[in-house]
Amino acid sequence: MTRPDYREQLLIDADHPALAGHFPGNPVVPGVVLLDACQEACARMLGCPVRVVGLPRVKFLRALRPGERAELVLTGEPPRIGLRIVCSGQTVASGELELAR
Repeated sequence: MTRPDYREQLLIDADHPALAGHFPGNPVVPGVVLLDACQEACARMLGCPVRVVGLPRVKFLRALRPGERAELVLTGEPPRIGLRIVCSGQTVASGELELAR
């Protein structure tokens, strides 16, 4: 039996510390912040701490701005979890995480 997709809303506030200097006058949420959100969502989905030990494939397809609402979708079973982040009908990022518990 396969696990249903796990979904949660994603919103990075403009005062997030990683946004300082990324980029002045044209803020963009760094990819590492998005990947960290994916790791945290994986832990909530699985109900236990996890860590990302590999990124077999990840593509960033569009910028996510602070304050934009996005949906984070996780699919599959450990150790490989598929990810997709969508904002306003457009894919922000997609790929796969390799996890260890």
